[in-house]
Amino acid sequence: MKKRSKQQLFQLRSLPHSAKILVVLLVFLFPDPFLPSPLTSAQELANPQGTTAADELVIRIGLYENPPKIFTDENGEPAGFWPELLQYIAREESWVIEWVPGTWEEGLQRLENNQIDIMPDTGWTEPRGNRFAFSTETVLLSWTRLYVKKGTEIQSILDLEGKTIGALAGSFNLDGPEGIRDLTQKFEINCTFIPMESYTQVFQSLERGEIDAGVANKDFGNQFEGKYKLERTSILFQPARLLFAFPKDAELTPYLIERIDNQIENLKRDNRSIYYLALDQYLGGDQSGSWLERIPKSILFAVGAGLGLIIILFSAGILARIQVRRRTASLEASEKNFRQLAENLLDGVAVVDETGRHIYVNPEYAKITGYSRDELLRMSGWELTHPEDAPFLKEKMAERLAGIPHQTHYHRRVIKKDGTVVPTEMSTTLINWEGEKRPLAVIRDITKYVEAEAVLRQNKEDLEELISLRTSELKASNEDLESFAFSVSHDLKAPLRHIDGFLDLLKKKVDPQGNDLEEYFEKIQRASDRMHGMINALLRYSRLGQQEVHTHRVQLDDLVNRVISDHEYMLENRKVNWIINPMDPVETDPILMTLIIENLIINALKFTSTRDTAVIEIGSAVNKGQVEVYVKDNGVGFDIKNASNLFGVFQRLHSRDEFQGNGIGLANVKRAVGKLGGEVKGIGYVNQGATFTITLPKAESK
Repeated sequence: MKKRSKQQLFQLRSLPHSAKILVVLLVFLFPDPFLPSPLTSAQELANPQGTTAADELVIRIGLYENPPKIFTDENGEPAGFWPELLQYIAREESWVIEWVPGTWEEGLQRLENNQIDIMPDTGWTEPRGNRFAFSTETVLLSWTRLYVKKGTEIQSILDLEGKTIGALAGSFNLDGPEGIRDLTQKFEINCTFIPMESYTQVFQSLERGEIDAGVANKDFGNQFEGKYKLERTSILFQPARLLFAFPKDAELTPYLIERIDNQIENLKRDNRSIYYLALDQYLGGDQSGSWLERIPKSILFAVGAGLGLIIILFSAGILARIQVRRRTASLEASEKNFRQLAENLLDGVAVVDETGRHIYVNPEYAKITGYSRDELLRMSGWELTHPEDAPFLKEKMAERLAGIPHQTHYHRRVIKKDGTVVPTEMSTTLINWEGEKRPLAVIRDITKYVEAEAVLRQNKEDLEELISLRTSELKASNEDLESFAFSVSHDLKAPLRHIDGFLDLLKKKVDPQGNDLEEYFEKIQRASDRMHGMINALLRYSRLGQQEVHTHRVQLDDLVNRVISDHEYMLENRKVNWIINPMDPVETDPILMTLIIENLIINALKFTSTRDTAVIEIGSAVNKGQVEVYVKDNGVGFDIKNASNLFGVFQRLHSRDEFQGNGIGLANVKRAVGKLGGEVKGIGYVNQGATFTITLPKAESK
């Protein structure tokens, strides 16, 4: 395009609004011969002369009939917003376009089979996202509307019960998410859908009375509803971003997406581009270039100076009228938008006057109450409200009308037409309705939630009762076990005392010198002593179950040093290297904690007795709000495969000949740690030492 043509094309758009008004008066002052020649059209801008096809890439593009966005003109050539845009991009990228005509469904099928490279005017849905690749730059925004013949009483989604509806086959406004089929299913409306090859066929069938309603996008409907003597309903749905679609795994697809996105982004950034020219020409009125746009700026400004005074004289009155009209139109549009939104909500909506009488209800409100909309408009909301709820709600409505701040969410029991009571959740506010402040109520049937809550409450009570029963049984079982352990320990001590007594008598009556009797006596005495130790250990273990827990702040450093000092007798003739790291305080029972540390230190001293120099390290670390206390040694360790036996009663991983002990020390550790709400674990390897770690709550800072 020549530079001069571009300047002429956009002169008028760059003028202020007041200057454009002057043009209307200028028509009567200047005859046609003074006007410049016609401007370049969008078609000429998209297809300049002199383009050659040599060495250009051939791009196959799907073409279907959806005027004014994409269609075939009277000469059989592709026309509309999308072809204009694509022809411009093809020129910029040195592509040759091969148009592949067909229906919408045929276009999508060809795209999936890689028989075409681009399908324009395609809305993204999740199923389509699995089948095709899409550009990322939004090209158009659109939505869907339901159309009917003039005089047809279809104004809400509920009026579609039993009706026949025509829609474009394969389109997402028929079968996509929130499409007309999905919408009617959610409202449980039974109707018949007739898939058709084009929106033109939908409108033709609707005009002939073959269907009751038809679905079309807003752009097609805006242009052709008058031609087919149809009227739009208030049923709007499915806003959509329209993009370019490409074969999912085609080799050319990444290149096409990158180039087209780049071109669209640049075109949208320039308000004088082919994008906006085609948008105005096909979707926003005739912007192809009239004589008004061709008037030079010099003439417009000259005339403006001469007529400015006249405009000023009339401007005040005109502006006042415009403001009144705008406010009226704004109010009407606001109320219309409210109705369109409320008609399709899945919550009940009602507007009432100051007495509580319904002046508007939506379909869902009628469904919840069981009354028809006509019946409800003759009733007061208080007639539907449970008598126990009415006084409180009347008080709150009076406060709302008086402008007194109060809560806006309530529970309201609604009495249905058949007498049943429905629990609902209600929120209220004030809106402008026909120039007056009116209460608006939004209600939701919460029957399922109330029933689920009742079941949950009953399950909770049953569970608490079961836990209480099991706790009592466990407590009784523990008491029986402790009583049994005490009884067994007591009964076992009696024969041991007899053994010890008779052994002393034998020693006095028989001289063991010079024979094997002395060795036998010593073995019997050791066995008896070991049995005494095991019984006492068992008693201590059983008493741990009765030990009450009294939690205090415990300084682990002091506790560890005190335990080591108490067991200095075990260090005679031994070399022990103690590593005591700084430790965090813990909230715990000091008696049980002393028992735990004592048993772990004794355990470490025992299993390092074969080392020339024993190394025992004690410390703590904070992990996720808890304190981990560890005791680590360089002793004989153990086979990790036997770790599950570490904390069992009378479980030993080494023979008595190797290391003495009654096999219950670590069992006491585990039971004591459990009473403190902690955990204990041991890790070791043969001849590489062992590490025992207990996890306890950390003390709060003081």
